Amino acid sequence: MPRTRFALPLLLLATTTAHAQDYGSGWAVPTIDIAASIGNDVITREIGLEVLRKEQGRPASAAATPRATDPHSASLFGSAMTAPRNTKPTDTSFARDPQASDTARRNILAALARRQPEAVAEYRPVIEKMEFGRAFADVTKGYRLRGDDLTDTMAAYWVMAWVIANKADLPPPATAAAVRDQVARGIALTPVAGYDATRRQVLADELIFNFLILNASWRNEQAGPRYPRLSDGVQSSFLPLGADLRRLTLSPGGFARH
Repeated sequence: MPRTRFALPLLLLATTTAHAQDYGSGWAVPTIDIAASIGNDVITREIGLEVLRKEQGRPASAAATPRATDPHSASLFGSAMTAPRNTKPTDTSFARDPQASDTARRNILAALARRQPEAVAEYRPVIEKMEFGRAFADVTKGYRLRGDDLTDTMAAYWVMAWVIANKADLPPPATAAAVRDQVARGIALTPVAGYDATRRQVLADELIFNFLILNASWRNEQAGPRYPRLSDGVQSSFLPLGADLRRLTLSPGGFARH
């Protein structure tokens, strides 16, 4: 997740409007509010609230409202931190299928339409041409995270969100790898482990998109006056997913609760 470059030519826009933020390099991303919230939308729809929030033994109807006392306990993210180290990971890799990426693009545009409908026309040609795997590989060089593996993309998204929420530096590759291992163990304990290759790719591509938006926003806002707003927005957007990012520490062993 290097900060020195964001070579994503498919985000180049010929013109920019008030709906987007142009950072001087000819490319733009959705507004800070969208960068902070769109991930919540696609993840809760694709994984499902029953997976993110369901505690063992709780009926799905009761899972709609997570316990406020411990937002980690009923989430996939909480499972990632509490799963025993001997939990056998599930293979979440996939062979890229253009049709699955098309589904992801439609889902992203639908999420954008719900949150910033006036920007859809501007972003449609950009998103429809996006090559998720290549863009992810470019930004994550040096981290050994793969764009054709759901676990890797989820780990990258979670780490990037934690960095922004806590106004922290990017972790070294070994730390990101430890988070990747945590996510793999957590996924193994949820129905996500049973997703077929198409569903894995759809979710992975949506995570890639959101990771790229967060990465671009972080690169261009971390030294500016709007960074606190971005940080607070990312923190707030993860709470419904059962992850209080500011109650987590990140070390060579991965994430841990304060």
